[in-house]
Amino acid sequence: MQTKSQKAQLQQKNMIDVYKSDLEGIGLGITTMNIADVGGHKRQGVEEDFLYIDLFKEQEEKRRAEVKIRELDSECQNIEGETKVKIAQEDQRGAVDSEQATCNAESEVAGIQAQIGGRSTTH
Repeated sequence: MQTKSQKAQLQQKNMIDVYKSDLEGIGLGITTMNIADVGGHKRQGVEEDFLYIDLFKEQEEKRRAEVKIRELDSECQNIEGETKVKIAQEDQRGAVDSEQATCNAESEVAGIQAQIGGRSTTH
């Protein structure tokens, strides 16, 4: 007959084995730790039974943060690209507007000169 302490130890070992098995199935690097190594990874406020779950949660948070960083970097690059395109379009528009204004001014000057030249020949 098992004592309560033996039963609790067996339950703890079974829980740790289940957690370890689940995490190995997911492929996390933390599963390479031996159960004997658990003592070296103790965390304040985390019971030994829940160490693997705590490490798993931490790993997931790190992965989510890495994904978010990549998303934000990508968004930043997209915004930079769009901004460069808009600047190039505005520069092009400015060059076209400037060229058109120059042509209009030259035409106006030529028209005025023609009027002046036409008047001087009639007088």
